[in-house]
Amino acid sequence: MTRIPFAIDGANPLGYLTGLGVAQVLAERREGRSEVCLSWDTARRPVLLAPKVGDAESLINLLTDLTRRPAAAETAIADEKAKREQFEGDRRMERKKREEIKKRKLPRNERIAALDAEYAPLAKIAEASRAEWRDARAKAAPDVTVSLGLDLNAKSEEFAEHCADALGVAKTSRRWIDFCSSFGVESAGERMAPTPFALISGSGHQHFLGTAGDLMVACTANHFRSALFGTWLAADEGSSFRWDPADDRRYALLADDPTATGNKPKTLWGANRLAFEALRLFPCIRAKGQRATVGWRTIDEEEVWRWPLWSCDLAPQVFSSILASGDLWRDEPDARARLRTRGVFAVYQSRRLTVGRAPNQKLNLTPAVPVWTSALR
Repeated sequence: MTRIPFAIDGANPLGYLTGLGVAQVLAERREGRSEVCLSWDTARRPVLLAPKVGDAESLINLLTDLTRRPAAAETAIADEKAKREQFEGDRRMERKKREEIKKRKLPRNERIAALDAEYAPLAKIAEASRAEWRDARAKAAPDVTVSLGLDLNAKSEEFAEHCADALGVAKTSRRWIDFCSSFGVESAGERMAPTPFALISGSGHQHFLGTAGDLMVACTANHFRSALFGTWLAADEGSSFRWDPADDRRYALLADDPTATGNKPKTLWGANRLAFEALRLFPCIRAKGQRATVGWRTIDEEEVWRWPLWSCDLAPQVFSSILASGDLWRDEPDARARLRTRGVFAVYQSRRLTVGRAPNQKLNLTPAVPVWTSALR
């Protein structure tokens, strides 16, 4: 098999996820599943080994075939919009009625009676319209993995139902359920607790699952060619997950006014599309009553992500165990020695950063810093 290096920096969070995403997509094929391997060279570039992928162009064509999804029919999109507007209107009426009853300051028994007589019917209507919108959204989504909604903010019970649907087809394909596990967990509150990789959630019309769906339809071979073998020059407008530290566009960090005409934020669609596939390597679980995610820890009230670079050829099912290794967080000689025996030669970390205040606040990843590195032999 031919070694194919990518023009990507593994110390860039988006670049790192892009490299993992390529390996993850190719490993899904039945043919040569265990033969797909990834490593990192001295320049921190990912190097791919895959069966029957002999050069860059054949890789690009294969990735395009495996990741492209057809756009939904216009009728399905129109129906989803109508169902969403109906649900949002029903939900407003439900909430308005609840607030109205609350303002009456009724005695307990009268308040319960008013809720049963006035609020409960509206809540039932809203729940029914939500179910209809959910069905319409599934038909309007380009892929079932992004059919939960536009963002990772579904109600906990709705997220649980979505996961149950995915589990029902897991015997034939793990893709959907693996994405569910990476999206977040049910929480004790009303809403699901999303993955820390979810840096967009509707502000500025940036939607996490909506962006993923858009990229599934929009990305072409040229987008993958630019992401994997180009100069990493952002040229595509919109549809960014904000995983590149360059997405932090505060005025003090830019040469020009970020709000000026002609200075719209740009990204690499191909990189974001492939990076989304890598999320399945970072599942979430409930731990001590809260969401915990592979590769992430909370340090001094900040969420921090650490990731390793390794020099040996490893398949996704192997390097996924390194991504989850507790030794990444043990800053001591024995832990680093154990990682070196597995081929790891560097560990980097980035912090999840909140910029500004609601409702205009943005979430970003800080530029990566090395936790430790060692020379390759």
